[in-house]
Amino acid sequence: MPTAGAPAMLMTVNDDIATLRSAVAELVPAFQARAGEGERLRTMPADLVIRAKEAGLFRLNLPRALGGYELEPAATVEILEEISRADGSAGWTLVIGNSTAFFAWLDPVVAKEMIGQQPDFVSTSMWAPLGQATAQPGGFTVSGRWPFNSGCPHATWLQVGVLVTEAGRPRTLACGAPDWRFAFVPARSAVIEDTWDAMGLCGTGSHHLSLSRVPVPAERLAAPFFEPARHDGPLWRIPLITLAAMFLAAVPLGIARRALEEFTALAVRKVRGAARPERRPRRGGPGRAGPGRGGAGRGAFVPVRCDRRRLGYGMAGRRAEPGPAGPGPAGREPGRAGGHRGGRPGVPPGRRGRGVRPPPAPALLPRHPRRGSAHLVQCRPGPGLR
Repeated sequence: MPTAGAPAMLMTVNDDIATLRSAVAELVPAFQARAGEGERLRTMPADLVIRAKEAGLFRLNLPRALGGYELEPAATVEILEEISRADGSAGWTLVIGNSTAFFAWLDPVVAKEMIGQQPDFVSTSMWAPLGQATAQPGGFTVSGRWPFNSGCPHATWLQVGVLVTEAGRPRTLACGAPDWRFAFVPARSAVIEDTWDAMGLCGTGSHHLSLSRVPVPAERLAAPFFEPARHDGPLWRIPLITLAAMFLAAVPLGIARRALEEFTALAVRKVRGAARPERRPRRGGPGRAGPGRGGAGRGAFVPVRCDRRRLGYGMAGRRAEPGPAGPGPAGREPGRAGGHRGGRPGVPPGRRGRGVRPPPAPALLPRHPRRGSAHLVQCRPGPGLR
């Protein structure tokens, strides 16, 4: 049953979406025009990051209690898809930067203390448990190295996957799974290794990060794979993997839209090229067909059909028998598909063996439904070229 404050909340959400759509409409031309600059820098230009922060594009799914918009997934995908249509790297940077949503798995009081009064911040998220969180009194020390930290040059907070270890061994939960958590670490504590030099999404700044024995309070470790979010609301009842997958889907959707638009623009103006001019026939001469010589002409081909038992070279060691070769020069007999053994009739002995060509490759078609034989389509030059 709707509460008394539900209509007001709905109006607030609708106003937020309208404001964000307006901001995106203003930023899209800049993202599109400066996509090449982002590729050269290998990250989003700093001034565009500032404009995106001011527009609230990095807190689309930050809990409303922490100063975010906490949008429904459809609205988030719509916004990120539109930016990805303008520039795929910008869209990906914004998707990963909206890992601010995962602050919902921290205690609300702790998360509020971490964020303070600045909800327009960027947070990376690298889930792979490539680090270790070693238990210490009052918290943990975190060490490790993680690749693919998209947007890390602009991040305020880092989220990295760790395995909790005790006595040098990974700790297991009651269910038998390893104690896999996210550690929330200030970006200033990490070393950014300049390793991102890729062909695809090259403007995302997805460098390596490394941490060495960085102290992290216990309340800044969360277990989203095993525990529910600490905030209430419809968005936080969606499983973590499903929630992330919905956001990530916006990027390929936007890139695909742009590809279709580019193809459509090309299709309406592209015309078929002019036909090639017809080649003039070569003049007749010894061994060549030409006008008035009775040959099949340059480039003439004849079909050959044979039984399955006679499929040419490499098949039972037999050559395919030719079909009718057509009229040829006087004194010359039709040749076999592979040439004559012992010379070619009608050619002087001194010329035999010159210009010998290998037999053409046969192409086998499906069996005839009634005759049980295969059709061999074999093309060989007409008698004018032999």
